[in-house]
Amino acid sequence: MAKLVFNELENRPDSGDFKLEALGLAQQYINTPWLHTRWLTSRILTQVLDSEIGPLTRECSSTVVQSRITSLLPDPWGRIVPTVLSFAFFVVLAATAWKEFGIGNFILCGLTVVYMLWHYGYRFVTGLLRSRLRANLNQRRLKYELVKEEISTGNYDAAEIAIRLRRWESDGLWVHSLTHALLRIQG
Repeated sequence: MAKLVFNELENRPDSGDFKLEALGLAQQYINTPWLHTRWLTSRILTQVLDSEIGPLTRECSSTVVQSRITSLLPDPWGRIVPTVLSFAFFVVLAATAWKEFGIGNFILCGLTVVYMLWHYGYRFVTGLLRSRLRANLNQRRLKYELVKEEISTGNYDAAEIAIRLRRWESDGLWVHSLTHALLRIQG
């Protein structure tokens, strides 16, 4: 029989192994019915929710867009180098369009301007979509935070929390099945 060791789980939700350890601990706890107490169930349920909140928090606060350059360079340079390269590309294209306009080659100038509009318009739209996605993730994180705060007080109705989570799941929020199993223990 596997032994349940609560104090070996480091309470660092942003670490890589925390989610696996928290879910493993919750699974062991669910399979040990003689150990079920309201306080311990609330504590383990809070850690399961923390294991979902940690990655969402990292993603919401991240400003780095994953690409080849950002994955190869360390943090400050992964943001500076792509910005500098993009600005240099813009300057070269603008200078090319200006030169072609100056010598009367309006077709090549027009094609350069259209390409610039397409390229930087695409970047603007993808940035806008990325910010909307991060705002959506932040809304999900806030929902998890509200439930976690309510559970951490110890004064909550497990059935009501389960109904709320099911409703949020129908709206697209992903909730681990162990969360529902732990809530059934409380109910």
